[in-house]
Amino acid sequence: MHREQIKELALTNGFKLKQQSDGSEDLTPYVYGFAKALAAKAVMDFAATPVGAYEAGFVDTPHLTIAQLYQVARHHVRDNYGVETKSLAEEMGEDFARECAGGAGDE
Repeated sequence: MHREQIKELALTNGFKLKQQSDGSEDLTPYVYGFAKALAAKAVMDFAATPVGAYEAGFVDTPHLTIAQLYQVARHHVRDNYGVETKSLAEEMGEDFARECAGGAGDE
């Protein structure tokens, strides 16, 4: 995440700008470090989801289509953050979703 993305999300979620030592208005510097650490942890937790599913025998192969990976991400976001997201077909269209499934029949 870039500083501007962090700032936009922070302001949208109730953070306030503070006057900095140089006189500018910005988020407190530690907010940026925290946001990057949180994003990195979220990405690695997400990456562990299909690894854990394969290790536990819930999936037969370590290979995922883009559509399957997208679906894993949707479930991860819903289960861990309580946020519902659009399906790949809703986001990008049915034809593209089928192409991303690579013939696997998953969305």
